[in-house]
Amino acid sequence: MANTRIDWIDELKGLGMLFVVIGHNVGIWLNAPDLARAIYLFHMPLFFFTTGLTTDLLGAAGLNVRRVIVVAIQYLVLSIGMIPVGVLFNGNGSLTAQLAGILYGTGHTIDVTPLWFLPCLACALTYILCIGNAMKLVGVKSIEPLTIVLIATALSFVGAWALNFLHGEYQYILDWGSVHESGTFWGADVAILGSAFVLFGIGWRVYGARLGGPLLNFGFVAGAVIALAFAVRYGVRTDLHFRRFSPSIFALLCSLIGIVGSIGLINLLARIEYVGRALSVVGRSSLIVLVLHNGLQNRGAKVSLLPVLGDGFLYWAVAASLAVVLPVAIDRLIIRKVALLNSIVYPRIHWLARSHRSGVDCAPR
Repeated sequence: MANTRIDWIDELKGLGMLFVVIGHNVGIWLNAPDLARAIYLFHMPLFFFTTGLTTDLLGAAGLNVRRVIVVAIQYLVLSIGMIPVGVLFNGNGSLTAQLAGILYGTGHTIDVTPLWFLPCLACALTYILCIGNAMKLVGVKSIEPLTIVLIATALSFVGAWALNFLHGEYQYILDWGSVHESGTFWGADVAILGSAFVLFGIGWRVYGARLGGPLLNFGFVAGAVIALAFAVRYGVRTDLHFRRFSPSIFALLCSLIGIVGSIGLINLLARIEYVGRALSVVGRSSLIVLVLHNGLQNRGAKVSLLPVLGDGFLYWAVAASLAVVLPVAIDRLIIRKVALLNSIVYPRIHWLARSHRSGVDCAPR
């Protein structure tokens, strides 16, 4: 099964990336802010969850270490590669300050804000690696559902507590603001919470299913929409970039409800062949969409489309579509076709994987 991709996971990642694009669309926040808030309740937890779907908690340590290294390399390569864009659009001319911000690695210290997810994911995977090694050290041979749920729930509350605890006014040497504003090195605080959702994904991969027939899936989707609407109405808020996850128990429940609803929606949409294929394509190119979507729809479109379409629904819809289609085209037609670019953006650490050929290949694509 080496290098095997699982279609429905790619489709789920594709749907998640559409949620990210919509949630970052300025027009949505101006015209339908409650929709954006509902998406924020689960869209980043969903990506940690999908990571868990391809993670083996008790598997070969080398493969998991490899994945951490690959994600870290991708973050450094992409963030450094985007420095000229920051200089062009933001006027950030200090190379030293930009490199320092990239090294610290949170969404408040780098120009391409969505890239905060990659170093945070590397930290979350490191926590998962430590948990897996600890479980093997005490003789755990198999994953029990109750164990996964208990550990993941505990991590989620520890993570939520950490976010609140770090609501201080400590100033970093580089004057990035308070801990609450900038977060800890590589988002290690948010990664505690992220690792909880990775664990939920691991549990789903081992014991979960695709939720059954269309009627049941429709019920999960409808239930998720209603639950998230009520949550937004009564003040539940999640924004991992800004360290918001409150009230903790309701935020956790809403994240899980949104994830299950997303799986149900994927099952329904995938019944339409071309929709399923399109989502799978977006999922496979999700890394490049993550890097480019914000700048394309909120900056690039303003220059190229706003004078033509005006500041209305059509403009924001076209901008969001552009933010998905163009990165996918760049990924599939340029990056994956040019061997050098492909090896840089999607590195393979063969020296760690050489002796671990079995199982699902978890390296990000």
